[in-house]
Amino acid sequence: MDIRNHFQLCVLLAKEDPTNGGWVVLCQDVGLFLRDRICPHCGDNAKLVLEKSKNMYMWRCRKRGANPHDFKESLAKNTLFAKTKLPVDRVLHIIYFFAFGENTYDTIIRESSTNDVVTSRESVVQWMAWLREVCFIWLDRHFENEGRIGGPGVVVEIDETKIGKRKYNRGRNVDGHWIVGMVEIDVVEGRGKGGRFRLEICKPPALALDGKPRGRLELEAIIRKHVEPGYNHLTVNHQTNFIDPNTFANTQTIESQWRPLKYKLRKEGVRDEYLAYHLCEYLWRRHFKETNLFMSFLRCAAEVYNPAVPPPEAEDA
Repeated sequence: MDIRNHFQLCVLLAKEDPTNGGWVVLCQDVGLFLRDRICPHCGDNAKLVLEKSKNMYMWRCRKRGANPHDFKESLAKNTLFAKTKLPVDRVLHIIYFFAFGENTYDTIIRESSTNDVVTSRESVVQWMAWLREVCFIWLDRHFENEGRIGGPGVVVEIDETKIGKRKYNRGRNVDGHWIVGMVEIDVVEGRGKGGRFRLEICKPPALALDGKPRGRLELEAIIRKHVEPGYNHLTVNHQTNFIDPNTFANTQTIESQWRPLKYKLRKEGVRDEYLAYHLCEYLWRRHFKETNLFMSFLRCAAEVYNPAVPPPEAEDA
């Protein structure tokens, strides 16, 4: 199953029986829900039934006789939807708009509400935070598996920028974050195109007293963390040239990558404790920009919240 636009999603969610080509099947196809559940008491396949009081489907196996039991388990157990009372079909609307970068809460509230129930702003805010957390966890695992960027014959552009909102958009500087960005350069038709990307939020002692990155030594530590060893470190002085006339070193590609990120964060005025999650949202969307973002997000969420694997806290309980 592949949902290519919001109209298709609305048609899918309008199906009277979600287990017959509806949202249950969509979530099963991408791995968010289990397709089958074995009853732990008798070993038979449990049946999927709707429990109206909880507005959720349940796995159920009820037997009488020699081995009487009544096994019942939520379809949402160990999934992305386990910690919310908001119906899954309404959450899927929120996920759709999040995946495509729509952060206008009024739009999301309108599209995820029904004639009878209006989605609260608090629910949308909470879900947007949870979805950014999915991006954060998925990227953390992806970068760990992928390893460092760069390597023999690969150019990596590096630049730092300050993310911080000026009061009244003018006047003196306000507190902000210095962020170091690194991007591989893929040469396509003679032009540099951004490839794999890394971001690092600078923290003390990587910052000088004026709040800027201290210099070459501190920058080298960040580079070594993200770039394959054996690199040649070239620099360009932007006070005199945008492109070094001798080495042709430049940061034009990485600077172009900053623009949408800086615009988004300055527009939204992100609080310090949430900055890393917003950065990961940007990186996630950039990573999957050539794909169907909605379907890609559902699959990533299924990797982070694998319904067949209990979360650590559940295992320890």
